[in-house]
Amino acid sequence: MDCSSKHKQCEHARQLDTAALRREFLIEKFFVADSYTLTYRHIDRIIIGGVMPVATSVTFGNEMGKQPGVSYFIERRELGLRSISVAQAPWK
Repeated sequence: MDCSSKHKQCEHARQLDTAALRREFLIEKFFVADSYTLTYRHIDRIIIGGVMPVATSVTFGNEMGKQPGVSYFIERRELGLRSISVAQAPWK
């Protein structure tokens, strides 16, 4: 899990222009084939990620809880999911 702690205060983010916001907050590697990615953003205390099973199943192990220091991933947080699949794509 990538851990982003560049900003200690929200006030700093309000002073950034568009280019600086993109440099600081854009997650460019969101979906990786046959894997999952997670990024922990301290400024808004969220963990955001993507899962992209293509040729094989993607499994989540106990290592997901290690970075935030919990026994399992959603021990102290809520979970929201959104499925975007080719079978559900409006252009198919």
